[in-house]
Amino acid sequence: MSSHAIGLEHQLSGDELVLRMSGIFPSACTVIDRDPMLPSFFRDKYQLYFADLMQRLRVDMSILDYNYVRMQRYLQRMTEEHIYVFNLRADQVPCLDEKELPLALEFYLQFDGKSFD
Repeated sequence: MSSHAIGLEHQLSGDELVLRMSGIFPSACTVIDRDPMLPSFFRDKYQLYFADLMQRLRVDMSILDYNYVRMQRYLQRMTEEHIYVFNLRADQVPCLDEKELPLALEFYLQFDGKSFD
């Protein structure tokens, strides 16, 4: 077991560890990579948004997918607030580049999830 994994087990409660277990939540879809030699736009997006985070955070795709949706809703509310408060047009509100989304999600996951309900 890596030192990161040992530290993680001491930082999370038993309930939190159970929620991180693979397969605990149903997945909205599955990815079957039939031929990794063929170019694939979808595979590239999967690698960008999921593969690295799944490995580093040790969570499965359903957990990341669920939280990407929650984060997107939060970002949309933030955009709407910027438009309202600062009297901006939608194209004037800064937004994240798609390559920044995995880092944003990792940061988002560090917050208490109840803060965004």
